[in-house]
Amino acid sequence: MRRPVKIAESDSAKAPVTLHDRSVSQLPGDRFLVIVSRYWQDAQFESDIAKRRSHEMSEAADGMATERVVYLNGEIIPESEARLSIFDRGFIWGDAVYDAGRTFAGKPYRMWEHVQRLYRSMRYCRFDMGMPAEDFHGIVLEVIERNVPLLASGGDYLCRMHVSRGVMPDEGSVHRGQDMPLTVVVFCMPINLAVFAKHYDDGGGIPLVITSTRRVPPACLSPQAKISAKMNNFIAAFEAQDVDPEAQPLMLDVNGYVTESQGSNFMFVRNGRICMPNRSGALVGESMMTVAEIAGRLDIPVDEGFYTPYDVYNADEAFLTAGTFCVLPVGSIDRRPLNKAAPGPVTKRILNAWSEMVGVDIAGQIREQARGRNLPA
Repeated sequence: MRRPVKIAESDSAKAPVTLHDRSVSQLPGDRFLVIVSRYWQDAQFESDIAKRRSHEMSEAADGMATERVVYLNGEIIPESEARLSIFDRGFIWGDAVYDAGRTFAGKPYRMWEHVQRLYRSMRYCRFDMGMPAEDFHGIVLEVIERNVPLLASGGDYLCRMHVSRGVMPDEGSVHRGQDMPLTVVVFCMPINLAVFAKHYDDGGGIPLVITSTRRVPPACLSPQAKISAKMNNFIAAFEAQDVDPEAQPLMLDVNGYVTESQGSNFMFVRNGRICMPNRSGALVGESMMTVAEIAGRLDIPVDEGFYTPYDVYNADEAFLTAGTFCVLPVGSIDRRPLNKAAPGPVTKRILNAWSEMVGVDIAGQIREQARGRNLPA
């Protein structure tokens, strides 16, 4: 079963949004303007950030030039000063949600979309931050901007946003769960994907293993919400690594249909068409939707459907999508090579178009990281 993919309209606009569309929102108190870019915040972003943050940035440069900063519960502080309680429900129960988006050449990419998805996850889990998404988006951009000067040459960040239900004041609060201040954290981590570099070489590709561990069904927990508790995915990953230490899992749902990998979406190519597993059983990744949008511009058809192991065993090529590596070629599934050597021609077209769109050679950046660590590149 399959159908052509329709890309949903932006949450913040009725008309479909194109690469260069932007909207500007005035925040309460006329504090500053947030530039909301559907895909890419470019030189205009940097200019606006610089204007609105000049005073704060000058202070940060004096006091925090050698250390990254984080946002924690209303304050932006040095990373070394951040403290979380051992009684936090996120630590004890995994009672938390998160999202994350990366930078390209130090510029935030689709961060507004990640903030919007975080807020959808919070609504599903009954979290109320008490702050409009636009305000929180401004905080995220500020954390990134303050940390950019500390990026290594050629490096980039993954900006992570985590929200837990907060600190338990007593054991009885386990059963209440909705009367505690949330714990809210935003921080940047340097991206290092050196271990994946060899999978971009001709004849490479990461191996996948279809695991017996199934994806938690939507009837139990919605896969659309980005929940911090990932043990379901981790157990699948351990199972895959028992077969091949370098493998990533390919998880099925309880009905035997393909869903996703450990922390990435899975797509495959058959007869020149990209096949996307039905989104009802997996997290709808921003990177997966970016692939679908790039494919549309390249006139590559994209079908969404319910696919079984039979379908993926007969694929011409396949790849994973994630916010870090963007597109990662797949070389084999259950030790069965795909019909075309990885990375396949469609995979290369998507990866090259993405690199051109953001102004960063994505595979080249990963290879450079590998050379810096003396790993195969």
